[in-house]
Amino acid sequence: MVNSDWISNDLPAGFRVVSTQQEVLPGSGESVTHILFSDGLASVSVFVAEHADKNVAERSRFGASHSYSTVAGDHRITAVGDVPAITVEQIATSMQAR
Repeated sequence: MVNSDWISNDLPAGFRVVSTQQEVLPGSGESVTHILFSDGLASVSVFVAEHADKNVAERSRFGASHSYSTVAGDHRITAVGDVPAITVEQIATSMQAR
C-alpha cells in the first residue's frame, strides 16, 4: 500500500479506503495513483493523474459500470465502479490534495 496525497472529504455512506498504489497505465506509460474505495459490497476505483487540460469533466457508462472524470488543480481524477452514476461522481468531485 502506498500513502496517498489525496483524500475524499465526502464519501458516500459506508465507503472507506481499501488500498492505495502507484500504477503505470498500459500503452501510455503514465503513472497514476490508484485508490480503491469499498463499502464491503461495491467498490470504486479512483485514478489520479497529472493533467493540465481543464476541460475533462465527463460521464460514461458501460453496462452496469459508471465512470466520472474531473479536474482538481493540475490533476485529472477518474472514478469507476459498478455503482450508480451519482456515487462515482460524488467520490470523484470530493477528492482533494492533502
